[in-house]
Amino acid sequence: MNDHTEPARSQFPLLITGPEDLLSAIPYMIGYHPSDDLVIVGLHHRDYTASFRCDLWPPGAPCPITPAMIRSTGIDTALIAAYGPADNADHALAHILGILPVAGVTPGEILSVTGNVYTDHRTAESSPQPIPVGTTAIAAGLVAAGYGALPDKQAFARHLDPVPGPFTTAVASAMRRYRDFAAAELQEWARMLLNVSDRLPGPVETAALVLAFADHDFAVAATAPVAPVAPGELTSRIPLLTHLLRHATGRYRAVPAALLADHAMRAGNGGLARLAIEHANAADRSDPLVQAVARRLATPRSRS
Repeated sequence: MNDHTEPARSQFPLLITGPEDLLSAIPYMIGYHPSDDLVIVGLHHRDYTASFRCDLWPPGAPCPITPAMIRSTGIDTALIAAYGPADNADHALAHILGILPVAGVTPGEILSVTGNVYTDHRTAESSPQPIPVGTTAIAAGLVAAGYGALPDKQAFARHLDPVPGPFTTAVASAMRRYRDFAAAELQEWARMLLNVSDRLPGPVETAALVLAFADHDFAVAATAPVAPVAPGELTSRIPLLTHLLRHATGRYRAVPAALLADHAMRAGNGGLARLAIEHANAADRSDPLVQAVARRLATPRSRS
């Protein structure tokens, strides 16, 4: 699984002042705690702009991240961390440091992480340092902004799978009851539910939202952030959209998944965006909203 984000509008100050800040931020940027990964956090004029991650690759294999991929996001500085066995991590760092000049990007932090220690490669005399234990200010800020970090890559990959059980069964039953309701009535109900931000909806409410979101224009308008974008605005809907996706069934999963991919992309969470669009395509690849979001994810953008 290889991921990169599109350039993200800056949602909050991501003030990285050293290796410890970078190591604290990365799990929230990619959605899980890495263990066999190369991660690049890209900045433009010191603002967080894009991130890349890929599995470490064996010696002799091509680097999955190309200069064109890096150049397309418009970043000017790359903060790099390679997680895994020392030989594999050093091999990955050497390749990335070789292609950054081609992309016109300056390296910032250059770290390798093996087990519970990291090495800062910016100085020739660096030695392994223990990774700090505990929550840092930057991690707390990312959590407050709506970012999360699952334990590992496998948990992240399963994060958006359907959740079988009584709740989902009750959602499906309610959808059958309300499927013939007038669209205007469903949408009015959904507007009311979207104004309740202190909890996730119950089965009947979830069914109403999923059915109302079948109208693409309503779904996009109802979940659109208020302009100008406020800190956390783009992440504020992510828990709800994740909830709808996990408890909807069949083709009804397509719209929540596409909306989740769009919100995650705009917030700079590329891993979540690409995972969500995979679920959207699996639910209904022909859906116009799914196709529109997939095109935006696949289209490189640049910043001046």
